[in-house]
Amino acid sequence: HLLSPSSSTDTTVIERAQHLSSFHEQLKTSTQKKLNELNHIERYSNEIISCQQTLQNLVDACSIRLQTF
Repeated sequence: HLLSPSSSTDTTVIERAQHLSSFHEQLKTSTQKKLNELNHIERYSNEIISCQQTLQNLVDACSIRLQTF
């Protein structure tokens, strides 16, 4: 924003402050959304790891049983 002769410095400062405040709110909102997404991803990752461990345990149990035959 360039200062125009018709606008006062106060008005320009107020407009900039309002713009920054609005931008700050948008950043807060988008940051919160990203954090929520990351939390979901982390939960899914933990579930996948848990499933992999369960599968590995089953594979181990099956291979032990096959060896005893």
